[in-house]
Amino acid sequence: MTNRQTLMAASILITTAFHGLVLGVASLVPLYGLSPPPSKVSLPFHVRFRDEASVPPVANENKKGNGTSLATRPDKIEDLLKREADVIKALDSALNKTAEMPNLAGRLAQESLPSERPLDPDADTLARVDAKVIEIAQENARVGIDIPRRLVAPSQGRIVGENEFPVLRGPSDAPEGAVALGDMPTVSLLDMPVHPRGESADGQSPPIEDTAPLEPANVSLPSLPQVDVIARAPVMENIRGERPFEFMDDMVDIGLETYLPPGEKDGFFRVRIVPKKGGNIEVLPQDVTFVIDASNSIVQRKLDATVKGARDAVAQLKSNDRFNIVVFRDTPAFFQPGLVPASQDNLGDALKFLTNVQSHGETDVFSALRPVIQTPPREGVSGLVVVVTDGRPTIGLRDTRALINDLTNENVQGNEIIAYGGGNTVNRYLLDLLAYRNRGESRVESAIDGIGRDLPAFVAQFSEPILANLRADYIDIDAAGVFPKQLPDFRKQRVVTVYGRFNPKKDGGFVMRLSGMALSKKKEIIFRSDLRKSATGDADLARNWAFQKVYFLIGEICRLGEKPELINEMRQLCKKYGIRTSYDE
Repeated sequence: MTNRQTLMAASILITTAFHGLVLGVASLVPLYGLSPPPSKVSLPFHVRFRDEASVPPVANENKKGNGTSLATRPDKIEDLLKREADVIKALDSALNKTAEMPNLAGRLAQESLPSERPLDPDADTLARVDAKVIEIAQENARVGIDIPRRLVAPSQGRIVGENEFPVLRGPSDAPEGAVALGDMPTVSLLDMPVHPRGESADGQSPPIEDTAPLEPANVSLPSLPQVDVIARAPVMENIRGERPFEFMDDMVDIGLETYLPPGEKDGFFRVRIVPKKGGNIEVLPQDVTFVIDASNSIVQRKLDATVKGARDAVAQLKSNDRFNIVVFRDTPAFFQPGLVPASQDNLGDALKFLTNVQSHGETDVFSALRPVIQTPPREGVSGLVVVVTDGRPTIGLRDTRALINDLTNENVQGNEIIAYGGGNTVNRYLLDLLAYRNRGESRVESAIDGIGRDLPAFVAQFSEPILANLRADYIDIDAAGVFPKQLPDFRKQRVVTVYGRFNPKKDGGFVMRLSGMALSKKKEIIFRSDLRKSATGDADLARNWAFQKVYFLIGEICRLGEKPELINEMRQLCKKYGIRTSYDE
């Protein structure tokens, strides 16, 4: 208790002493404030009044103006403004005077300006300008134009109308006495075996991972009427000789089938395009790369059968083809640094490269395929990548979806990928989706002993390309319902097939244009028909369309993820058309 009182007393004494010290020092601290106002403000000027009579006259009132003096002072502001306006009018009148230049015409005739660029353009520039002018004139004024069609380049955004050739065309292009062309006849392909991808003998669809690729069908459709062929032949020959553009309308057979399910408002159609038997179609060279998995996951017996099939496939290459071989495990081993001609010497060396290949090491599919798909094929040539693997990577990029998406995104060169697997341990999802997303197909041979025969037969279906970088355009049809979205390269042994939907009440005419490259030439196929007069298909046509759309949706799920809207749409299609997938509940 005594300690607390002592502390309290000491605190009071210290506080009192401190405040006393502050009050004592405060009088010595200067304070700053406002100074008092000055007693007298000094003016910077002064004013003095004078009589008007004592003011001397002003000689020039506007020394700093426009140089024009005023004779008298204005009494009002209006007078001053009126005088300024008079000055402006006087200046304007000076500008209106005509300047005289003696012998102007003669002086101009003697002078010549040097041209920075030659007035005569080169032939390529002149051809492009000429074609553009003709296209504009044809679009804006179709009457009275007499321009041969072989002088006009194909229009990029327009499909020709009825009775026109596949470019802009004037009314007087046909030779005198030629027979007018009618619609291309509709033909039936009912004799061609229907092949819904993966359909079993009992009419049920197996799971997508068990599906087989479309088989080629050697079918000859009825040829065009002779009168049409005769009318087109002279013009076609002239075009082939004069333009780097070629039309293939007379070299293929095209069939259109439709089917309208009972009780539904929308129907289905299928278009098949096959090279005409005996047609003089030039076969293109191609650039082929074989990518062979030789890791531990491929048992030696299966690898021996795979190598035998690959050797036979390499031996089938044409002399104007280019090729390379990649054998991969954890790292890829290349036969050559790049694509080489399929000469006898190179083919012999390749067969030696494929001798005594041993199974060992890890599996890195991505590192083996990435440099291959980044290699561009020659211009106007089909680029084909044949990958033989079980699709089960053990190192590197191992996620199946990421592997498919990354390889597809990097395949900017347009290489077509076909995938092949053998045995019962194949990741069919990877092979199927990798091929589908890159315009190719996949095949799995479950019997190991059959790989040696089946692999070269599968590759042989892609050995005779006739049109690379194939693209389809449609008119009078909603292209959103057409599948597949990306078409493979057009080949002699294969059928180009597309499926779509149409409304029979409003959709009648149908026009399809296929275009692609053949070396330095752009080629085009135009097909025009009437959906209401086409051959009639059956329910399999609708189911095949649904199967193609399911494949498209699965590809979108792989690309974008399992979005509910994609999953629901796919399941509705599968339930309606009896299609089984790995997403079945």
